[in-house]
Amino acid sequence: MLRTTETNVVGIDIPIGLPNELPDGGRSCDREARNLLKPFRHLSVFNAPPRPVLQARSYEEANDLHRENSNGNVGMSRQAYGILPKIAEVDDLMTPRLQQRFLEVHPELSFMEMNDGEPVQLGKSRAGGALVRMKLLGACGMWDSLEAKALEVSDAGLADVMDAAAAAWSAARFAKGSAVSVPDVVEKDVRGLKMAIWR
Repeated sequence: MLRTTETNVVGIDIPIGLPNELPDGGRSCDREARNLLKPFRHLSVFNAPPRPVLQARSYEEANDLHRENSNGNVGMSRQAYGILPKIAEVDDLMTPRLQQRFLEVHPELSFMEMNDGEPVQLGKSRAGGALVRMKLLGACGMWDSLEAKALEVSDAGLADVMDAAAAAWSAARFAKGSAVSVPDVVEKDVRGLKMAIWR
């Protein structure tokens, strides 16, 4: 997460807004994000869990709750379980009012938007993919944020810093009214939280 210096909007690469029961393919924002990022980066988008999973205290319990509360009896990935505490933390704190300042982003959608609507082909862990993303961040004026964050958090990986700068770029676009929501028609969960990814 990286806050822009010119705005009080914050982009978070964590699901905001959770269904009580997960439909086939996940939330509509997750399904559409995957479609937009095909065929190169779609696997970077995983389904947000149904809210009952947040009470789990182990992977086995989370997997069982995920199956019980998903259409199609779908289990939970280990990757999704790894950030479950962060998802729970965001869900516990988030309100519809706070969503005016805190928005869900996905770095690969941000990079796609910077790249004239085309997903970046190479992964960010490869030199070519990292260079493309650094070039995109430089072209859209985010290089200073990237450099500042790298110096501030010296033990952060390059991919994490690039993702944070991309999230800040989408947050700045949101503050200026130029960000695009995925999907166009935004759904809300039972708590009134918008389920949308901004780019």
